Amino acid sequence: MFNGDSLNLSGLRRDTVMKYKDLIDKVDNLEEEVELAECIYLGAIEKLRDVQHDLSKLDDVQHVRRVIKPFLIQWGLMGRVAGRKNLDWKKLGQTLRESEKEFKELRGETFLTINFNEEKISHIIKSLYHELDSIPYLGGLTTITKVLHLINPEIFVLWDEDIRKGYKKKNSRIRNTPEGYLEFLKEA
Repeated sequence: MFNGDSLNLSGLRRDTVMKYKDLIDKVDNLEEEVELAECIYLGAIEKLRDVQHDLSKLDDVQHVRRVIKPFLIQWGLMGRVAGRKNLDWKKLGQTLRESEKEFKELRGETFLTINFNEEKISHIIKSLYHELDSIPYLGGLTTITKVLHLINPEIFVLWDEDIRKGYKKKNSRIRNTPEGYLEFLKEA
């Protein structure tokens, strides 16, 4: 970002110059936050690369507690949800490992090539969403789709309340359910 001191600000009032410098500082800070968020996101995706290809390799400490949990708290700004005392991270790991067969069916597909209307694909997506939704204290649609995205970023699109509301205006079947998420993927 350019430095406000390098501009000729002599014709402006002092309070205007200070506000301008404050603006520049805030933009610079925002750029740093965006870069940090990008590093957190890309780092999590990279650290999960092996397990994205084989969930039997998912380790509760190495992957769930050291990658997924911090990702949700830091990048997802979900400390209130992901930091819950009663959230069973071991259960999350177990659920993901037990879902290997379903995730395997989706590998090789991309968001642009997959047919969300195909019965088998639809069933798998709804089933995976439902399995994560059944974990007590994991949270709602935002947490579920972030976990799904980390495991298969090629298919699962991140989803939150504001995105859902925007898409629901186009498709009333989009709601906070496995079926609603599938409808969202079709619309997206």
